[in-house]
Amino acid sequence: MQGRSTLRVNEAQSLILAGGEVVLEDALLAVALLENGQVVGVDEGGRIDIGAVAGAGTLELTETNNLLSLRFPENLARADVRLTDTTTLDVRANNGGDIAITAQNIDILEESELLAGISEGLGFPDSQAGDIRLNATGAIRMNQESRMSNTVGSNAIGNAGDIEITTGTLQVSNGSQISASTFGQGDGGRLSISAGVVEVIGSDGDGNVSLIAAQVESGATGDAQTLRIDAQQLVVQNGGFISVSTFGTGNAGDLRVQADEIELIGVNSVIGSPSGLLANVDTDATGRGGNIRISGARRLLVEGGAALGASTFGEGDAGTLSIAAEIVEVRGSDGDGFPSEIAAQVNSGATGDAQTLRIDAQRLVVQDGGQIRVSTFGAGNAGSLTVQADEIELIGVNSVIDAASSGLFANVAPNAIGRGGNIRISGARRLSVEDGANLSASTSGEGDAGTLSIAAEVVEVIGNSAAGNASSITAQVTPGATGDAQTLRIDAQQLVVQDGGFISVSTFGAGNAGDLTVQADEIELIGVNPVDGSPSGLSATVAPNVTGRGGDIRISGASRLSVEGGAGLGVGTFGEGDAGTLSIAAEVVEVRGSDEEGFPSGIAAQVESGATGDAQTLRIDAQRLVVQDGGQIGVSTFGAGNAGDLTVQADEIELIGVNSVIGVPSGLFASVEPNATGTGGDIRISGASRLLVEGGAALGASTFGEGDAGTLSIAAEVVEVRGSDEEGFPSLIDAQVNSGATGNAQTLTIDAQQLIVQDGALISVQTLGAGNAGDLRINASDIQLAGEDSRILAATATDSRAGTIQIQPTTGSQQVAITFQDGARISAETSSSQQGGSLRVTAPESITISGDGILSARSTGSGSAGNLRLETGGELQITDSDITTSTTAGAAGGAIDITAATVELRGDGDIRTNVSSGAGGGGNITVTADSVLAFDDSDILAFADDGRGGDVTLNTSAFFGENYQPAPEGTDPDTLDGNDRVDINASGAVAGVISVPDLSFIQNSLSELPQVPIDPDELLANSCIARSDQRGSFTVTGAGGLPSRPGTAMPSPFPTGSVQPIPGESEIDASNESDDEYRWQPGEPIVEPQGVYQLPNGRLVMSRECA
Repeated sequence: MQGRSTLRVNEAQSLILAGGEVVLEDALLAVALLENGQVVGVDEGGRIDIGAVAGAGTLELTETNNLLSLRFPENLARADVRLTDTTTLDVRANNGGDIAITAQNIDILEESELLAGISEGLGFPDSQAGDIRLNATGAIRMNQESRMSNTVGSNAIGNAGDIEITTGTLQVSNGSQISASTFGQGDGGRLSISAGVVEVIGSDGDGNVSLIAAQVESGATGDAQTLRIDAQQLVVQNGGFISVSTFGTGNAGDLRVQADEIELIGVNSVIGSPSGLLANVDTDATGRGGNIRISGARRLLVEGGAALGASTFGEGDAGTLSIAAEIVEVRGSDGDGFPSEIAAQVNSGATGDAQTLRIDAQRLVVQDGGQIRVSTFGAGNAGSLTVQADEIELIGVNSVIDAASSGLFANVAPNAIGRGGNIRISGARRLSVEDGANLSASTSGEGDAGTLSIAAEVVEVIGNSAAGNASSITAQVTPGATGDAQTLRIDAQQLVVQDGGFISVSTFGAGNAGDLTVQADEIELIGVNPVDGSPSGLSATVAPNVTGRGGDIRISGASRLSVEGGAGLGVGTFGEGDAGTLSIAAEVVEVRGSDEEGFPSGIAAQVESGATGDAQTLRIDAQRLVVQDGGQIGVSTFGAGNAGDLTVQADEIELIGVNSVIGVPSGLFASVEPNATGTGGDIRISGASRLLVEGGAALGASTFGEGDAGTLSIAAEVVEVRGSDEEGFPSLIDAQVNSGATGNAQTLTIDAQQLIVQDGALISVQTLGAGNAGDLRINASDIQLAGEDSRILAATATDSRAGTIQIQPTTGSQQVAITFQDGARISAETSSSQQGGSLRVTAPESITISGDGILSARSTGSGSAGNLRLETGGELQITDSDITTSTTAGAAGGAIDITAATVELRGDGDIRTNVSSGAGGGGNITVTADSVLAFDDSDILAFADDGRGGDVTLNTSAFFGENYQPAPEGTDPDTLDGNDRVDINASGAVAGVISVPDLSFIQNSLSELPQVPIDPDELLANSCIARSDQRGSFTVTGAGGLPSRPGTAMPSPFPTGSVQPIPGESEIDASNESDDEYRWQPGEPIVEPQGVYQLPNGRLVMSRECA
């Protein structure tokens, strides 16, 4: 049919075209109520049925509802059907009306139309329109603004019918449309497409889009129905879209797509609207948005500004969006920077909630500004985003707008009111966020953000965009927001944050930050942003000018945590709010190095400059903690707030070296910084088998600002402080008030089995500012100091109180042994007008001090030296060491008080007080002991150059000094050292009093021993004792041993007798001959004496009676 040809049949009748190829050009095929050949209305729709047969064949006619229809055998060859030049097939009516086309190919071109449904102004409540069914074994092509619709027209009443399309290829292009929608009062129809390929492409010259829709249109009241597409390939491109939305009053339909490959590409070239799949509640609409379900896909691609969305722009909740595909890719943006996106959100101006967006994939790629969002921009709650994928890659930023990151977002947008959506990522082998991409669950409006949870084997957050925008994972309150952020949780085998990437749970608005929980086997925080130098790392902070609580960071289950190259791990406050806590549980924690500018790698919990709020606890539980090459762990305050505490429980702790760029030490720090106001944090180290501080590293609790420093307590089996850096700055453990500070230092306590200070290292409690120094308490049984500059020091350089040093055994021990080498020193000092601190060493059983070193309390200023006390219930032994108090500027010397059971001085072991200049009196020396023994060159000296010498009192009943002799008054005590004798001296402008025990009772009361010792041969008889007949008398006494009569002598208890005569020469010769024949041999019995016998001459001998 050509030209303006018309074929009409009466209502409730069929119009059937069957034959070969069917071509309708500018034709009208319609069903209408005719009177006298004129259309007077349409009550009951009829049927238009077109069938094209190629060659010979048989078609069947069937009857349904009194209407005839064609039935094609499956194997019948088909021809084409072509509708062109505004050809129209119209079966619209009050009720019913079907269109069916069966062919090889079906072309609907040049504004041609297939119209079914209920016409404008027609219908009634029970009206049900008929269906449109197209079946083409080849292709169905709709082009040039052609239209296929089965709708409820404007002001019509009733329900639209269905559209069913079965074909090899369906092409809808250049503004053509397929619609099963409602514009009136009633529901739209179902739309189902089964095809090998479905293409919805472009728009016409005016921007009218190519469209497949099952919608509630503007002004309509009713629900849209399901739109279903089953295909091998679905392509929606250049502004074409597929929609199950509502623009009126009613619920949108559902969109179900099952396709192997889905491509949503680009935007409308005229008006810029995106290509895509949509299930929205549109502006001014009231109703629930439709659900979108995509399944069975090998690949889903959204790029060039295209969109896949189930959102609300009006008054109503959006629908859900679920995607199941092997690969999901969301890439790039349009030419104006509008991102390619998958979204389930509440848009600006909407009132309603978004719903869940779920993606199940093997691989998810979001790149070059592409975005997946479950956010709220209006008055409603955002939906949740659930991703289960083996590999997830979020890469780069928008090529047009650099600040627009690729990524996954669940945000409360600026000016929005509602709760942000949750993001849950699970089952991933690898999640990578790089080159400026972002994964965020935050709030920028009025409402709480959602939670963000990640479960993946490997999580990587790496690098930045060309403009410096960092790759990030965030759950935070952004500037201008009112609401709280929620928890960010990461469960992984490996977490890598590198080259400026960061993970943050901070607050930049009026709300509390969320918490960050990381459970990972290996965590690596590495380097800085190469563009702006910002560190890689994990942070939970309160930003400047913000009121809110900072989030907590909890790291657990790690075998290794490494922070290096300037990276950071921190909780802190820059604003008006407290920072959160930071807890780390890992087998090994390493903090190493700095960036190229010298900014240290660090772990911190602190109050930053300008902040008003307190930092909280930083806790580390580890098997091994290494802080090296300028790395730092700190709990400090730089603002108006208190610093947090640092608690470390680790088996092995190593603080090593300094920053290679700027020379600042590695270490653990708790400080009040310059210009800060607040209390410094405490440092507590416990459970360590070994703590090593070497190469210029430091462990300190100090104040540089206005506020007291915190305490520093160390409990370790072995504490080693060794060496210095290349510039000579010592390795250091200190608790001090620094220059310019106003505040007191606190106690430094060391509990150890062994304490080693070596090669110029220093342990110090001192004040250099306007505040008292803290005390140093050392509980250690074995203390070793080696090196001329190695020191344990308590000092003041200002008018503030110096700290004291107290040394006693570690728990469970009764002895203290202090070993010096190369002039090392333990000293309580003052270089100001304030009295120096005291030094006390106590032990229940013994104190041993040995080696080349000094135990001292001294003053180099105008203040008096402190006192020095040694106290033990047992032995005090000092060998080659000096126990001294001294002053150099005329101040009084400190006293030395020693109490022990036994005091033993050996080698060059000296006890000395010394005032080298000025009128100050020398300190007194008091030694209280059962005995004082001094050997070799040991001296006890109390000297004052221009003042009164100190008193020397030895409260002992026994004093021995090797080669001791009192020195004349005025003897220079320096001449008494090195003379190989014991000296006691109290010289001065006025000599002090020397009190030693009175040993005169010993003089002239000792007898000399005989020159020849007793000869034992004189006590032993050379023969046995023989009884003689010589008369005599003897007395037998009883067992009581009483004398025979009163006043007489006690009888001898020994038997007496005489010695046998000495044989003659002949007998001697015979005896000698016998001796030659027989001599005693080893092993034979030895005849021992049986008693002591008194000879007649009174001599006593030991022998035996003859047999």
